[in-house]
Amino acid sequence: MTSTDEGWGTPSDWSPDGSTGQRARGTAFVEEAALLRARPGQWRIVTTYPLAQRPTAYTIAMRVRQGLYPAFRPVGAWQCVARTENEEALIWVRFVGEHGEYKEVAGDAP
Repeated sequence: MTSTDEGWGTPSDWSPDGSTGQRARGTAFVEEAALLRARPGQWRIVTTYPLAQRPTAYTIAMRVRQGLYPAFRPVGAWQCVARTENEEALIWVRFVGEHGEYKEVAGDAP
């Protein structure tokens, strides 16, 4: 990984070594949201799924965008995308601020 911290960056920085974002399953997301708030504008992988569960990853990404997870509220303060890479479905999230003030910090979606 070319980034200095695990799980941060873009898909081209990510190395599937099992250390990036795989601990935020279920209702947890609170820990990941706190990390993202501390580094506004930067993308992070918050969880991964096997490629066969890609529909689940896309559903979670949609729920994050809709604010259905309390950790990712208010709606509009978060961007989230699901991408596939190396036989996995990755969920990328970034905190852009309640008024989008950090939207341009790290560029477009991974």
